[in-house]
Amino acid sequence: MKKQLQIILFLLVLFSLLGWRAVRDLNDNLAETSKKPADLLWDLGIVSAEAKPLTDNRALYGDAADDSEVFPLYVVVLPTKTEDGETVTFSDLNAITDYRIAKPRLNAFTTADRQEALDFAAGSLSGNSTITLRGHSTLTSEKKSYKIRLNSETKAWQGQMTINLNKHPNDESRMRNKIAFDLLRLIPDLTSMQSRFVHLQVLDLSETADLDTFTDYGLFTQIEQGNELFLKTHGLDQNGNLYKVNYFEFHAGITQLKNVDDPNYDAAKFDEILGIGAGRNHLKLLQMIADVNNGALDIDKILDKHFCRDNYFAWLAFNILVGNYDTQTQNYYLYSPHDSLTWYFLPWDYDGSMVYRQFKDVDGNPAQLIGVANYWSNVLHSRVFRQAHNLNELNQKLDELYNILGKGAINALVARYQPLIEQYYLNNPGFSQEFTAAEFYENLDTIRAIVQHNYELYYASIEKPMPIFLGETEATTDGTRFFWSSSFDLQGDRISYTLQISKNSRFTDIVYTKSRLTATTFTVALEPGEYYWRVFVTDSKGERQRAFDVYWENAADRNIHTGIYGIRKISVK
Repeated sequence: MKKQLQIILFLLVLFSLLGWRAVRDLNDNLAETSKKPADLLWDLGIVSAEAKPLTDNRALYGDAADDSEVFPLYVVVLPTKTEDGETVTFSDLNAITDYRIAKPRLNAFTTADRQEALDFAAGSLSGNSTITLRGHSTLTSEKKSYKIRLNSETKAWQGQMTINLNKHPNDESRMRNKIAFDLLRLIPDLTSMQSRFVHLQVLDLSETADLDTFTDYGLFTQIEQGNELFLKTHGLDQNGNLYKVNYFEFHAGITQLKNVDDPNYDAAKFDEILGIGAGRNHLKLLQMIADVNNGALDIDKILDKHFCRDNYFAWLAFNILVGNYDTQTQNYYLYSPHDSLTWYFLPWDYDGSMVYRQFKDVDGNPAQLIGVANYWSNVLHSRVFRQAHNLNELNQKLDELYNILGKGAINALVARYQPLIEQYYLNNPGFSQEFTAAEFYENLDTIRAIVQHNYELYYASIEKPMPIFLGETEATTDGTRFFWSSSFDLQGDRISYTLQISKNSRFTDIVYTKSRLTATTFTVALEPGEYYWRVFVTDSKGERQRAFDVYWENAADRNIHTGIYGIRKISVK
């Protein structure tokens, strides 16, 4: 019955567009083929091959004076109990360091007015919000980030019902994320997000009887939440689909990604891959993923059908120029209007950008996490850039954005926010222990120079072959058989592989080397023991690349900065 209603609605929409005769012909076509209605609309030209440009409501961002203002925020935390009846305090919340542990939501009263907070603490007002932790790897830091959700009957704070407060413990400048979203306001075909500096003070009624003792938690950067309200505020389609990408490389067959009418659909499992910010039906998403993974379909037709080329290349170019490398599998949104097949990339999370990266190969040159190579494990991106004209299009977009960002925009933003950080950190004894003045000013120098640095780095990186993955080894009668994936050269240069085996992870005790291999497998007779192995890719011009694989000598410290890149460890029996 449900399917029949869908068909009736579909035909009624078509009738309004085409008339009865066209609907009759289309219905016959639908019966004779296995195509989905969206495909037929595409074939008939009802869905345009040219995606609509992505626009943003720039009026949201006010003027420079608003950005330089620090907004006060007072949070009074109420005694909150877990399901087991245990009282959880704000200190308990801040003691959590593992993202896999459930983070309780504490009942609270949130306001921008200190007197209102005092009135609440005295018992004359009721709670209006909850507060919990936010972040992943940053949970290990002493200084936490928070998410405050206002109750539905509460007046919005600065037009928002969710207040994300970021501490940026790994950013000695404390302004990278703010600067990135300010810069995004200048970029055509991309959205930005509202972002402000916030001064947070907290009073936990579970821990003190003094109703006027607020603990000063210092300066935070607030960032807008991606949801239906975000879509509406930015002039986008709040009835469309919006997903926060948590761990997704456009691979088909991800078992968690099912439509809502699938008997095995699990929203929580779906959210692990793509967090659902808006939309209740995932058919359009699943169709896009299937097409991206269909090698029989031309990738340019897929780009035209499912994506906006200007938006896609602008998103990649901006990430490359500001060095936001952690966007291969996460840290962005996918958005599609309800009446379109087009998907748009929307930016999110830039506190890891605008720093010098140390991902270097054996020769000391930047390697596999730079430029296009950084995205090569992603099905969509690797298919797109196997076409030379798409690389040229990215180059053109990179040059365009470089000219926008290279006209003093970053210098002006650093000058605007430097006094704020100096006031709240360098000149505040309570917070100066987090970083030194030298570290702060060194970070500012890096931010000023980073776009030029990454621009030059990108054009050097595309001369290298693309990274590979090291496979599992196999014991054979002839020895140990090694496997690795195929590389690709963007310029079409010939490539070969060099296999190296060492008795230590630093490769100072190499026991075997084989160069100029053209196959992606090789067998070596090894004595029993533990070994480390790696494969270098070299093109005919002498440019070298390595594998994506990372080895951690201390498995408990799986930090991106402590891993040894491009190697694996094996044990030979």
